[in-house]
Amino acid sequence: MEICTIGGFEEVGKNMTAVKVGEDVFIFDAGLHIPGVIELQEEEIQEKYTEKSLRRVGAIPDDRVLDAMGWANKVRAIFISHAHLDHVGGLPYIAERYPNVPIYATPFTMKVLEAILEDEKMTLRNPLKTVQSNSTHIIKGKNGDYKVDFVHSTHSTLQCSFIALHTKEGVFSMLLT
Repeated sequence: MEICTIGGFEEVGKNMTAVKVGEDVFIFDAGLHIPGVIELQEEEIQEKYTEKSLRRVGAIPDDRVLDAMGWANKVRAIFISHAHLDHVGGLPYIAERYPNVPIYATPFTMKVLEAILEDEKMTLRNPLKTVQSNSTHIIKGKNGDYKVDFVHSTHSTLQCSFIALHTKEGVFSMLLT
């Protein structure tokens, strides 16, 4: 098992982690770094939020590291732990890099994602999979099937989950922040 901490570990915001098991990669969260968004809003010529403009101000995780590592084309699923913008807000701007990869989130988190998409007049080609807290799902990978638990947790928004990815090499779980 290999773990790549892409964002959220050296700053508050743009949380994102990738886990690689054999030929399968799973992304956990894809958030915004709010100071970068504020910087865009304060510019004299306000830019539309795009992947390019948000990358320029450091507002989204720099997931291009997955390209350099050869992981980007191995992503099998994206899991969103909760509805805070520093965990879900960057997803609309980077999800197109992972076409047709399903996105899993609880109902409230999915509604927040859908509201962002509606507000920004965006669509995703990714299947949106709504899951309940305290549920288990099987994700198909190239190396076999993976069990994923969405374990209910109390946090400062609704329907938060610790997400546990069960692999032959062990269990990976992200803590809520």
